[in-house]
Amino acid sequence: MAIRLVLLALGPALALGLGRFAYALVLPLMQSAWGLSYVQAGILGSANTLGYLVGAFFSHRLLGRVGYRKGFFLALLLQGPILALTGMENLPLVFSLRFLQGFLGALVFVGGAALLMALGSSGRSLGIYYGGVGLGLLLAPWLLWGAAEPTGAWARLGLYSLLLGLPALLSWPLLKEPPPPVQG
Repeated sequence: MAIRLVLLALGPALALGLGRFAYALVLPLMQSAWGLSYVQAGILGSANTLGYLVGAFFSHRLLGRVGYRKGFFLALLLQGPILALTGMENLPLVFSLRFLQGFLGALVFVGGAALLMALGSSGRSLGIYYGGVGLGLLLAPWLLWGAAEPTGAWARLGLYSLLLGLPALLSWPLLKEPPPPVQG
């Protein structure tokens, strides 16, 4: 159980710790290089939150259709390319990518928790899983150390998200699908 838990905790570390919250670390670079106003910066931050809200709302329905394992890992592995592309200086594109990252982040967060609960996990296990977000928050400044411009910073986050997400695939055969969501 411990190895599954550690590998699954990479999900929130990457999808939320790097994908959502590392935005605050890259934002000053974006403001300096792209001339983003505070309003534009806020809108880009809100795009991610809106994506997460929509993703959380539809997560069980969507994951129930495609399979929780498949949906969790697909959403996790898409984090890397999405984060890397976020460094493109095109606000409508960046807005769309931030929204998509938030949406997929919700699938990772909710899907991983459902996969753990299907194993009969305890509250302690879920707490460790949720703590994966903190791991991502701890890693982000070190991964961005020395980044001088937003394109390179986002490329780093994308690369590390992909590289750190690959070991999580080792937990795939150790997981089972949760029961179908209750309709009603």
